[in-house]
Amino acid sequence: MFGRLGVEPVGSSTLLSGAVLVAARGCGSDPAETEAGIASALDRLAHDVQSTGSTPTIDDIMATLFADGRLRGNAADYYDPQNSYLNQVLDRGLGIPITLAVVAIEVARRCDVELVGVSMPGHFLVSSGSASVWYDCFDGGSRLDVAACAARFRATQGPDAEFSLESLAPVGPLDILGRMVTNLVLIGRKQRDHDLAVWAALFRARLFPGVAALVLEAAASLGAAGHYAEAATELEVLAVRMPEHAENLRQRAAGFRARLN
Repeated sequence: MFGRLGVEPVGSSTLLSGAVLVAARGCGSDPAETEAGIASALDRLAHDVQSTGSTPTIDDIMATLFADGRLRGNAADYYDPQNSYLNQVLDRGLGIPITLAVVAIEVARRCDVELVGVSMPGHFLVSSGSASVWYDCFDGGSRLDVAACAARFRATQGPDAEFSLESLAPVGPLDILGRMVTNLVLIGRKQRDHDLAVWAALFRARLFPGVAALVLEAAASLGAAGHYAEAATELEVLAVRMPEHAENLRQRAAGFRARLN
């Protein structure tokens, strides 16, 4: 199953290597070729940032990437899966907040500029990690203060949603990748693309192997798509890790295996 859907354990992969795996699977391309193409495009963008001759700043990066429309938020077709594949984002110049943010983070890294992801509910942002300023890559790299961040939060969560500064805390590579593939789980379900939904659920479970709920969800996705043997295997492996729930998990696994007959 993993071979067919292209799922491999992710472990401590960097943000870029994880995003490459997502892009390669989504586009049906070779991971090595996909990585080379993405790296080359990011290198070119970083070169453009550095071409001014001065020490690059975050504002320089935002201006180079977004000010002239080189990279844009795809508001017209937000749920197009291509928006989640970094190679397509770079080729088409279109993305969603989180993938545009990944581009900015990777370009900043090449320019020795600190830029971190901010997984605010409903709208992914980036920040320097220290100053009280944030950037919205989906909105042309615009600078935001706390009030502007809160406004974006309530635009997606509802006008009465309670906003907290904790929503603006920096997050690491695994959390960013987890949110990326969660988007793909939802898109796959919305568009009835079962293979995409299953693959993304499995990828997410591999990112966070200690979170039993994600393994259970991956097993449920496998079962819903008719992959009963693979669903059973997921539950049986989880039963070994969670002996206190082993009996229940094995019974559920047996239920999946019974459907193979």
